[in-house]
Amino acid sequence: PAFAAETTVSVATKNVEIGTETVTLDVTVSEATFATYEMKVEYDATALELTDIAQGAATNGVFVANVNNGEVAAADANDSTVSGVLFTLTFKVLTDVKGNYPVTVAVDNVVTANDTAVEVATEAGAVVVEEAETPNVPNTGDATVVVLLAVAFGVLATGVTVSKRKLFN
Repeated sequence: PAFAAETTVSVATKNVEIGTETVTLDVTVSEATFATYEMKVEYDATALELTDIAQGAATNGVFVANVNNGEVAAADANDSTVSGVLFTLTFKVLTDVKGNYPVTVAVDNVVTANDTAVEVATEAGAVVVEEAETPNVPNTGDATVVVLLAVAFGVLATGVTVSKRKLFN
């Protein structure tokens, strides 16, 4: 049986800090029955470089991935009803510019073993590059702190000296 239109292939979204070298995104499917799929990964090549496509647990049969053109295909002689990770994408992060870099998959062909087309919706994901947050910690080497401490100790020392003189006079 063909699956309903609520079958969705989704790409994960991950937030990374500027300077991160690689990031992995899972491409998942909601519960679906199929034998074969073909997809193409689309992304911003100025910010990301696709370096690997690894088969996921929800893909059965022969798995073929071409990193150079972002094409992924799987074929099995029998239908499988699956949900979970179809494949995992690994990207090298090329940018040091903060931003949201979408990653999508175009579904070219999803069919059952008897060649019935399966209707599939897609949800885009992204690599979100963010600036590293620096904690707001006071600078203990600040000259102002040193001067205030010196003044405080000076006042304290003067007060002790004055008190001692009054006792002996």
